Amino acid sequence: MKAKTFRRSSIWAALFALLVCDLQTANAGDLFTAGRIAHAVLQVADTGTTVYAIQAQRGYEANPLMRRLTERTIPFVAVKVAIAAGVDCALRSYEKRHPKAARIATWVLVGGYAAVLANNVRVIRRSR
Repeated sequence: MKAKTFRRSSIWAALFALLVCDLQTANAGDLFTAGRIAHAVLQVADTGTTVYAIQAQRGYEANPLMRRLTERTIPFVAVKVAIAAGVDCALRSYEKRHPKAARIATWVLVGGYAAVLANNVRVIRRSR
């Protein structure tokens, strides 16, 4: 297997593991769980499109705190997974005390990451 292919498959395996862990706790009727799953899916898509854009030299990481990490794919993905897991843990903790506010916060995050993903796709398409 080529090194580039191995890196890509490792990235997707790590991100998929985050999603699977989230799906194991899913309850179809729970809006909060649906938001958490949507957040995880958008995190995976954001990370994937960012890595693709950087490797294809079609874009760059806009977040100045994360930009230095993009020089190496594995640390970048590891930090993104850790951030996603940390946000998810914080949301679950917050949901125990303030269920309605946690649902709102979750869907605000989903909206924000949807906008980030849309921007990533726009940048990739524009540079073709």
